[in-house]
Amino acid sequence: MFSLESLDGLDGELVAGVVAERQRWMERSVTAKEAAALLGWPAGRFEVAAERNGLVPGRLGRYDRAEVEGLPERDREGRE
Repeated sequence: MFSLESLDGLDGELVAGVVAERQRWMERSVTAKEAAALLGWPAGRFEVAAERNGLVPGRLGRYDRAEVEGLPERDREGRE
């Protein structure tokens, strides 16, 4: 990890900005399991639809909620 001296030397505003961005990502993203539940799909269907539609997880292995919510429409279009 880091020594206390190293941590004290960090720019507090920079650290706050990084933490805030990560918190925003956590709020606007979901895990694969959460994505499947959000869509009312089994996990396997989500995984296949995500791959077929080029949806890849971002930071911390989480998916952008807006992209997940767009999957049902794109998935239906792909089947027609």
